[in-house]
Amino acid sequence: MKFFMDETMYGRYRMISGDHREGRLDFTVRFGSDDWAETLRTKKTVLTGTVDMDGFATKQPLEGYLLIDLFGDKILVYDFTFHSDDGKLMHFFGKKYVRYLNIPKTMTTLYGVVEQENIPIAEVESHFRLRTLPAFLASFRVLPGKLD
Repeated sequence: MKFFMDETMYGRYRMISGDHREGRLDFTVRFGSDDWAETLRTKKTVLTGTVDMDGFATKQPLEGYLLIDLFGDKILVYDFTFHSDDGKLMHFFGKKYVRYLNIPKTMTTLYGVVEQENIPIAEVESHFRLRTLPAFLASFRVLPGKLD
């Protein structure tokens, strides 16, 4: 049995050095697993989707994982790689720091960094739009078979 959900995050990046240029960084992902026991043990799900990063990537495929630890460390970790439009390896690593007294902000705000060829190049602040919550919840599926 597999399960999955779809999520879209909308954000901005700011270059770390140089002119401190800013731009949009949006990504749409599907996260899930076909091994419930493994997911409960590791807290990791498979992450696939696409990313748009102004000046770097246009609808580029991404893959990685989403770690969901809502009760231990109270974090969600997004870790994925993608290629820039010119073929360079890019890496995104970000966290949502869940605070139960401020769920609306902490479950919808993701702070991260983008690396290009293992060098940090941009800081990211990304948001889940609360108005998309119904579609997010409706995307939850449990189906027979393996993740595609």
